[in-house]
Amino acid sequence: MPERTHPTQEDEALRQARATAPPSLRDLRIRAGVRWIAAYLTSDHRDDTMTADTAKRAARLYVLAAHRDDHAADRVMWDLRRALPEARRTDTRAEYATRLLLIVEGVTA
Repeated sequence: MPERTHPTQEDEALRQARATAPPSLRDLRIRAGVRWIAAYLTSDHRDDTMTADTAKRAARLYVLAAHRDDHAADRVMWDLRRALPEARRTDTRAEYATRLLLIVEGVTA
């Protein structure tokens, strides 16, 4: 039997349903955190080199500012760290922030 290469009508309906499903509370928290981090990175020292430590520090500052419950803060912190891309060697804080905003908007290259 030949392998199927095109989605069936049911497959396509499922894909569309998933694509239009509202984001979860977890996704919304991550997006809010990434937007906050992008704003933080561009607020001062925009042309400084972006490092992994800077990203971790920004995530920590967001969690401390936005979440009072330690358990929720820990979950958000780890979710944010997983969501943040690695900083490229040539990234400035502003360039990295722009990349974060593109990720939040769902832009892919």
